[in-house]
Amino acid sequence: MDNALSSSESKILYLDGDLSQGLDNRLPSDIPSLKQSSSRKSADMTTSTSSPSPSSLISGRLRRRPIPRKGHTKSRRGCFNCKRRRVKCQETTPSCDNCDRLCLRCEYPQTSDKGLMHLPSSQLAQPLSDAQFSMVDLRFFHHFLLHAYPGLPIQGEEVWREVAKYSHGFDFLAHAMLALGASHLGLCNGTDFNSDAISHRIKAIKSLNSALSTPCQTKEEGDARYATLMTLTWQSSYMPDGMQEFLSMLRGCTIVSKCSVFQFEDSAFRMFSIEGHVQRVHDINNGFDICLDYEIIDAGVASIKAVARLSKSTLEISLMADLQSILETSRTTCVGAFGAVCRAYQLFGGASDSDFLTISDSDNHVAQIIMAHFFAIETYHGIAISEQWQAWETAHFFRVRSIIENPTVGARLISYGCNNGDDSSLNCTRTCSNATLMYSYPENLWNCMTLATLGMLVGPGNDTIDRDSEKKMDERFHFGTVEEFNYLNVFRKVRDCAWASCSDSTYGRCTSSLQGFKCGPVSPDNIAKFGRVMAKPYCQAASAGIDLDIAGQGIITAYIIQLVLVLFLGLCFKLTRSWIRTFGRINSSFQKDSAFRKTCQRWQTTLSETRFAKAASSAMLDFQESQALFAATISITAIITFDGGNRAGLSNMLSLFSWMFNHRILQGLITAGIYPVLIAQLVMHRAGERRFYTLFFVVLSWILMTVITEFQDFNADAFEQHLKQVSTVDACGGNPGPMSFCQGIKEKNSYDFFNITLACRFVAHIIISCLIIDWIVDFTKKRMTGDKIKYTQIGGDSRTIFSLAETKGAKLSLGIFWAAIELLTVIMIFIGLREMVELLDMHSADDGLSTWGFGQLVAVAIWFPVMIKFICLSIFGPMREIKQKTNTDKPQVFEMASYSHSKADNPSSSSA
Repeated sequence: MDNALSSSESKILYLDGDLSQGLDNRLPSDIPSLKQSSSRKSADMTTSTSSPSPSSLISGRLRRRPIPRKGHTKSRRGCFNCKRRRVKCQETTPSCDNCDRLCLRCEYPQTSDKGLMHLPSSQLAQPLSDAQFSMVDLRFFHHFLLHAYPGLPIQGEEVWREVAKYSHGFDFLAHAMLALGASHLGLCNGTDFNSDAISHRIKAIKSLNSALSTPCQTKEEGDARYATLMTLTWQSSYMPDGMQEFLSMLRGCTIVSKCSVFQFEDSAFRMFSIEGHVQRVHDINNGFDICLDYEIIDAGVASIKAVARLSKSTLEISLMADLQSILETSRTTCVGAFGAVCRAYQLFGGASDSDFLTISDSDNHVAQIIMAHFFAIETYHGIAISEQWQAWETAHFFRVRSIIENPTVGARLISYGCNNGDDSSLNCTRTCSNATLMYSYPENLWNCMTLATLGMLVGPGNDTIDRDSEKKMDERFHFGTVEEFNYLNVFRKVRDCAWASCSDSTYGRCTSSLQGFKCGPVSPDNIAKFGRVMAKPYCQAASAGIDLDIAGQGIITAYIIQLVLVLFLGLCFKLTRSWIRTFGRINSSFQKDSAFRKTCQRWQTTLSETRFAKAASSAMLDFQESQALFAATISITAIITFDGGNRAGLSNMLSLFSWMFNHRILQGLITAGIYPVLIAQLVMHRAGERRFYTLFFVVLSWILMTVITEFQDFNADAFEQHLKQVSTVDACGGNPGPMSFCQGIKEKNSYDFFNITLACRFVAHIIISCLIIDWIVDFTKKRMTGDKIKYTQIGGDSRTIFSLAETKGAKLSLGIFWAAIELLTVIMIFIGLREMVELLDMHSADDGLSTWGFGQLVAVAIWFPVMIKFICLSIFGPMREIKQKTNTDKPQVFEMASYSHSKADNPSSSSA
């Protein structure tokens, strides 16, 4: 895109009274504005702008006054339907495009043919090779490629650039792109391109219908068909009466995706699935999640229940049920609710024809209310980082490029920006001439970057500005003229701050694209390049800032040793205590061989008395105590470290994404570290070793893990204050530099860890619930039946509630259940092990993030005592203390082992 502005357009400087509006790019029309016109080529804007206020004047170049755009006139000979709907009619015969699109009967008023010259109407849906495209169509296509392409797949710019290459071979795709570009551009600059948009839409639909009559042959054709439907669906959302067409195109997307897209493995849209879409949203938010306000949810649920009673068709009932489920999910997670919204869209594609016609009927007012609920709930589920962090990011990285590349968009000022400490007066000259003041608040930096960009374009550049509007803004912000403001050399401070921030290896490195600005000034010739460098390459060179005390090589290695050790000790424990006997029981149940079962029982008894078995039992118990305490300690430390009101432990986190990635990695490590604790407790429970104090620490670790993964949120205010203390850059006036606010690094998939472990953390909740229930049942059983005499009633023995569990079928079912739980836990351990190895590989790479240090070696040695004890017990066996008194005056005393004895086994004693 040309990095210049147009003499026929105007640059507007809005006064924004709200930071959220400043970020949202949508302002009311009565806001005072400062307008600028330029001599360069215009670029299409991306967001809708409002008309200027009556107090705003446009002063163009002295050499030539900008020619105002001429709006369309009324259609004098339009059809009755277009006149009634107050839209422009194409006046084509036998029916206009508007009536064709809405399936209406087109009737024209009777007019005299005298003095009129009839021109032949153009052919619709003609082949691309014969189609005639105007210069306006080229503008539509240009706008589509840069701004108007559909927003799905998320961050799918490359997908649509690739698909756009197919447009020369498929006329339906070309016309669909032109239609969307025309609709979007009309909304952006207020020009009525509705007639062009509808004309191209009709051509695209007719041509696509012809193509769909034959099977799809190539990957390109399948992508072109699906892209056309998605483009037309997107355009429907821009049309005033496009609800019916939106639903129809949405249904078509579902059908075509099954027969055209997923038919080819190399399709550009194959990755665009519900699971992939939800995962991408989760990745973009880097594990951040929020829940909606309960009051809003309750109001939404009440409204849905009121409308649900009026629903009739299966689709309407299903949709209302899904909407209620989405709101209920929003109580805990918006990311999960967003996934439910995506799945709800599939209802339109899978509905029967009758149900779909019912919900898309314009006379079905209940359906319209349902759809209003649907779109309101979908829109409300936006996940974003806090507003102030968006303001920092936009001011640092996107403000310059946004002003240059969107000449017709208002360059807004924030009404409370340029705060220099004087509450009675805002002064941009004083604020922006001092780096400390300029970088102290995002609002100050926003206004300074805006005025500096305009000053560079108008002063040394070739642009002009509306002096009346400029004077009006000066009365509020006291910056003089933009030419005078340019002499403050704001961009020199910005350049020095950006370079100093990235040159510190703690934050990463400086991108090669910034090298040209290390010593050279920012000028009108290279300001566009500077804006592009700051918008993307600058943050791509940022470091994730992983804290070695959280995810260093030694820490990860210690976790890996823990997982491997619990698998080894668990295997030894089960082998020496139960597996041989269980194998004999299973084999005898199939072959009816009691001798083999007795043999296995004898082998199991013999093996359980060996040194190796006793060493495994002792090591397993000690290991469980150690790792349960270890998990609880790590969890408590993590909560303290990442608590918003406590900055302990945050000294190594010098950027926003350092906090985000360290928090995510720690969540993954703690979640993966809970599974070895669970498997050890499961093994002990199955062996009859149900110790309360070990279970207590297991439950405590689980509660702390739940707090960290489910309830700990990001405190933006506290972390910003932390950065101002530990992440200062002198060139930025002693404030944090741009690298501290980089968010673009979230696009790096190589830093995305523990996806499966965190997504499946509900498994830990299931396992711990089973352990708690098992302990409660065993405790209750012992209290009710232990050390009590069983009384015999006439007619049979008394039975307790636990007698059912003693039956053969119940024992078999419980055995299978616990085996499945153990297998599930082992699977999660292997998943965590694989993800930890991936994290360790990041350190071991050629450009790894860290090297071994003293703390890392200490972390690895944490499990050495357990390993050494197991080896010693296996070799030497447990010590049997035979206390023999050396004093000859006293008899020798030996310690005797006691054995269980039952009188039932001794007839003589019984008779006695």
